[in-house]
Amino acid sequence: MKHYIRLKIKHILIFLITVVISSYILLPYIMYSIGERYYAKGELSTAIVYYDRMNQYFPKHWKTANALDRAAEIVSTGNLLMISPSGIGSIYRVSEWASEYHEILAERFPTTPQGKWAQRELALYKMRNYIGQG
Repeated sequence: MKHYIRLKIKHILIFLITVVISSYILLPYIMYSIGERYYAKGELSTAIVYYDRMNQYFPKHWKTANALDRAAEIVSTGNLLMISPSGIGSIYRVSEWASEYHEILAERFPTTPQGKWAQRELALYKMRNYIGQG
């Protein structure tokens, strides 16, 4: 009887450890999808919170590059809408806050498409600031 109880507790512990490890592995995907859902609903400030949490808790995960890129896009557009004869769209401008996201992307993920885009945006941001000052 004792042997049966020990075996059962051992199985429960193995199960709990498996659940904890698998949830840690799946958590970046879950957080990113929650952020994407808020982004799709138009709740951009809440989406940025989830993208920042991914950056905080999973700095090396490949989904973090997507999250930082999306956060920089949200901050850059700033919910501004441009209406012109050529059409309707959002205004994309790199702000100081967006350049912080771009710096993290360029530093941590330089070989990814998001990192290369961030390097380009940082160079443009620095050129615009240099031209604006002089």
